[in-house]
Amino acid sequence: MGGLLAQIIMKDYRVKYVIILFLIIVSGYTAIHVNKVGKKKIDIVQVPNQIKKNKSESTVPHVTSVKKATAHVKRLKVSLLWNFSTIEPVSDIDIGNDIVALASLDNNFYILNIDGKVLHRFKTSGNAEAVALLQKKNLLLGSSFVYPTTTLYLYSLGENPKLIWKKNINSEVMALAFQGDNIIIGEVSGKVIALSLSGKKLWEFNISESAWGVADIEAGSKAIAVAGDDSNLYLLSDKGKLLWKRFQGRKGYLYGCALEENLSMVGAASQNSMATIYSEDGKFLWRFKTNFSNSDIAISKDGLVGVASWDGHVYILSRKGKLLLTIPVKEPTAVDFNGNYLGITSRNGNAYLYLIKSSE
Repeated sequence: MGGLLAQIIMKDYRVKYVIILFLIIVSGYTAIHVNKVGKKKIDIVQVPNQIKKNKSESTVPHVTSVKKATAHVKRLKVSLLWNFSTIEPVSDIDIGNDIVALASLDNNFYILNIDGKVLHRFKTSGNAEAVALLQKKNLLLGSSFVYPTTTLYLYSLGENPKLIWKKNINSEVMALAFQGDNIIIGEVSGKVIALSLSGKKLWEFNISESAWGVADIEAGSKAIAVAGDDSNLYLLSDKGKLLWKRFQGRKGYLYGCALEENLSMVGAASQNSMATIYSEDGKFLWRFKTNFSNSDIAISKDGLVGVASWDGHVYILSRKGKLLLTIPVKEPTAVDFNGNYLGITSRNGNAYLYLIKSSE
């Protein structure tokens, strides 16, 4: 998940509104620290739901809107465990079983334990854009970018971490994932490439030509979801064969995708303020509309859907699209689930880890 932040920083000429960013340069101070906050409750903004018909799809169960809705009884309780801060934006997060991996535009990959203690920091040759963990083999995969070349890094973790190999690619790589013992990368050139753990190329899939190519990848044991800047959500087999693709609309440039492990839900987050969920066979299930472009989407093993939006919120929805709560986050860039943990990164240089539980 992730790798989107480079698009946000460089340009997004298709966003309807012009965003002017004033960079404040703070001299003589390096702000890399972890703030532990125990089990502090954060404010939950409960936005209810409304069911309405979508004229273009008569079989659509419902569209959930932030602006209009009716109250829903189920709630989630969320506690902020810690936040980790750097001067530069945090571009990606991957939550493992007992560690959290981060990529930051301060040219570092970070490994923290679940309590927020920094275990390792790996310096990169450029902006760190994406990370992925393969914990069964204690591996970290990361990408960093200095125009026009991406460097891929594969590290062995543990008490004495080491670099196994690094590989140069002549395209920006904003999306990484592990599938089994294979590495899946997504290039701005529009290529989805599978590599072995030794770095050998196994197969390649090309999406339609577009400005930003592959924005995100999510891999399960049986399939791979691909978010295309060509406005298509792709589902590939583990061998790189196209199973189906779904067009998100003329301005539906995709910035994030998600895949439930059992394939019952496949999700897309797009520039046109929509988060859309499909079934395993590509059937449209429901759609959620935020107030601005969406940067990422994630699906938990329990079927919770998290949507990060540039409207300044991360929305948590049920399996059926009911909006359960919103978490205010300034310019969120990535979102990830693992069990009861929810991770969020932000353009303001923060990564957050939450404990999330259901409550009736």
